[in-house]
Amino acid sequence: MVRTRFILDWYADYGTKFPFKLFELQRQLLQEGMFDAYNQWIFTAAQNLPAYQNWISVNAGQYNELARFQKGRIFKIPAGNSSLTDSVSVAMIAILELVGSHLKYIVLRHS
Repeated sequence: MVRTRFILDWYADYGTKFPFKLFELQRQLLQEGMFDAYNQWIFTAAQNLPAYQNWISVNAGQYNELARFQKGRIFKIPAGNSSLTDSVSVAMIAILELVGSHLKYIVLRHS
């Protein structure tokens, strides 16, 4: 839920000013209903392979849809983006600001 809220907030507040390819991919996955499968692939596979293999067997349709999506898409940094490190630095500052506001909300909500 936090990752979903982060992407939605990013595009509400920073997406136009600081375009970021990874967040564009994650927003597309959200819009196409594949974000949960993506999170399973990126986190569970690395942390607990047997759990991920179990998730695949229970959610074969979602897994196959994500696999088709990944095979049909090449993730590229846009041409002419010679200042990638500057863009990443600016994006990271905005991310830290946004994460900080979410953490403050979580702490206040649970206190």
